[in-house]
Amino acid sequence: MITKRVLIIGTASLIGAGMESLLSQENGLDVTGISPTDEQELIAQIWLLRPQVIVMNSSLLFTNPTRLLNSLDTYPHLKLIVINETNNLVQTYEKQSFLAEEHIGLAAIVRGNALELAYKTAVHLEPTHS
Repeated sequence: MITKRVLIIGTASLIGAGMESLLSQENGLDVTGISPTDEQELIAQIWLLRPQVIVMNSSLLFTNPTRLLNSLDTYPHLKLIVINETNNLVQTYEKQSFLAEEHIGLAAIVRGNALELAYKTAVHLEPTHS
């Protein structure tokens, strides 16, 4: 079974500790919780722990999803899940890189279909035989 590394940010709070406890019980998840005090410490911990998924509370004061993802511009594929405890809204952000060949790749990226993108790009790049 493939294990996903999950980082829970803000486990010093009751919500963060609850998320860590809940997800730790799931098979296939390697869950680590941290409570950084600033954005620099958070980014250092992300690079050290190398999570594939980050779960954070929307009320985290020292960063926001956009700034965090921009700070991790060279980090490989990452899913960021942001939970708002006041209205139970969950937002996901995914950081992925695709090679867009002309309009074929762009349309697939806009639709969010990575499988379609991979297929169309492979077909588009196959050499033609005379």
